[in-house]
Amino acid sequence: MDLFSQLQRRANRLIQSQPWVLFATPVLFAGGAFGLHWWLAEFLQAPFGTAAARDLGEGIGTFLTVIGIIYALILGFTFQQAFSRQIDLRSALRAEASSLWNLLLLGRAMGGAAQRGEIDRRVRAYVGYVLGAEFPPDEREPVEAAPMLFEILGVLHGLSADGVGDEVDRVTLAAIHDELRAATRARSDRLAISTRAIPRIHWFQIELLSTLVMIGFLLLDLQAPPLEALLLGLTASAITVLYMSLFDLDYPFAGLWRVEPKPLEALVRELDEPAALDAATQ
Repeated sequence: MDLFSQLQRRANRLIQSQPWVLFATPVLFAGGAFGLHWWLAEFLQAPFGTAAARDLGEGIGTFLTVIGIIYALILGFTFQQAFSRQIDLRSALRAEASSLWNLLLLGRAMGGAAQRGEIDRRVRAYVGYVLGAEFPPDEREPVEAAPMLFEILGVLHGLSADGVGDEVDRVTLAAIHDELRAATRARSDRLAISTRAIPRIHWFQIELLSTLVMIGFLLLDLQAPPLEALLLGLTASAITVLYMSLFDLDYPFAGLWRVEPKPLEALVRELDEPAALDAATQ
């Protein structure tokens, strides 16, 4: 893992454990920028005079307008990517849970009490592994879950060929294979989406444009140092919030805007409640 990823993970863990950091950091940046601009306004006027500083400020205003438009477009596109990724993750989780539920229903419909218990245990083991080992996913893609899906397939194959006609066998096996393919595809989509981070070029563009915007506001001259310092402080605060929000969104299974595996957790609750009820009645 490179230095950038390490810093990103550390920042994300800090935001997750101490949410106040997300709001305190912009305040600190704003205060520092306010003082820096006040000092820089006096520093430029001393050697060059007020007129020279004002002329420089007018040129910087035009520069900021152009950079600001580009900056807003790139930020909007990057945030759109991040939120689309979260939407795709939730869709993949729903599809995976739906396919597993259909496999579970097929097993319950075809088998007796013992067979239903077996298919329930298999599906519960798979979902429990996914929730325990793949949330949050490791850098290495987990491979143990795929054989567990095919163990479910083996149990369902045995049930489908037990005491039914050939036509029913064919229809049932086709339904089993369709649902297994759907579950495998949804799992693959989920793993692929979870590792689809914001491209480095976007991080570089945001960092570069943030630096240019801050430099522009440092040199901007509106002939009112308190107002200029306030504008710079607000700009620094806004950039910090946007940047830390992107940090948080880039790691979708932790932080303030994390994706919760609610469809799989609901399936686990559905499987655990009958087991708890049976244990209580025995």
